[in-house]
Amino acid sequence: MAKAKQAPSVDSTADLYEWAADVLRLRFDEVMSYDCAVRVPWNVNAVHDMRVALRRLRGALRDFVQVINEKPLRRVKSDLKRISDTLGVVRDLDVAIIALQELAKIAKSDAIKLGIGELIDEHKVLRERAHARLQKALESINLEALRQRFSLRIEESLRQQELFGPGNLAEAGRLIVESRLAEFCSLGTAIYAPFEGVRLHELRLAAKRLRYSIELFAVCWADEIIPFATELSVLQTHLGDVHDCDGWIDTFTKLLRKHSKARNPNRSAAAVWLLSRFVAQRSKAYRSALDLWSGWEADNFVERLMDQIRE
Repeated sequence: MAKAKQAPSVDSTADLYEWAADVLRLRFDEVMSYDCAVRVPWNVNAVHDMRVALRRLRGALRDFVQVINEKPLRRVKSDLKRISDTLGVVRDLDVAIIALQELAKIAKSDAIKLGIGELIDEHKVLRERAHARLQKALESINLEALRQRFSLRIEESLRQQELFGPGNLAEAGRLIVESRLAEFCSLGTAIYAPFEGVRLHELRLAAKRLRYSIELFAVCWADEIIPFATELSVLQTHLGDVHDCDGWIDTFTKLLRKHSKARNPNRSAAAVWLLSRFVAQRSKAYRSALDLWSGWEADNFVERLMDQIRE
């Protein structure tokens, strides 16, 4: 998997708006670098890398609109979201196929293996259709035209900079990371609601946004803040596993309610076995997230992060 390019190296006294433009162009070019690879059928890594690059670009845009004029960028943001959503469908199916293939290897009965095989075949068909839609989306948007429009809109945003926010990079970094931390903390009680999947997912998204903001503005604290982002990524992973398991549990619950064992015994056997596996996996992932959170409370994670960003 490709590693994200480092943001331009500057010190905290650098001009915010020039640096923001450099960062956004870097992130946009990173997205565009996967254009050819992602069009190749079954290039799983390219789909993942482009999706992550888009997340980082959209995260940077989400942060910077607090300090620059958002209006010129709205059309571009809409196009980026369309690409991101289409990529997301393909990536989710890739993850599902890989997970089912790995589980098929450890299934102990032929009936379960056959049932999982049927599910894999169905997901592959859906994946091919989703990739075809992705191709159409990329062609209809015209990425080269989007690149030119993006560059022009960045310039328009910066020309109106005097109307918006701070002009100092350090001040902007503190303002934005504080805002993301406040959002994260406001959702923190979800960690004590193990069966409220929607709330746990919202907490995960807030952790991701906070992490991306920390990574983006780490230069303001000479990268001393990066360990907090690393810990947030661990929580993000655990809660991501919970969310994925919730999706699988819902899928197999519906499948078992809809189809009788007599109608498709292999499919039913696979669904029961997979349901059991994902229930157990979800419990393990949730416990890991809860243990991490408890450790943070004992170690004053939020307070230490707040002290760091206010230095």
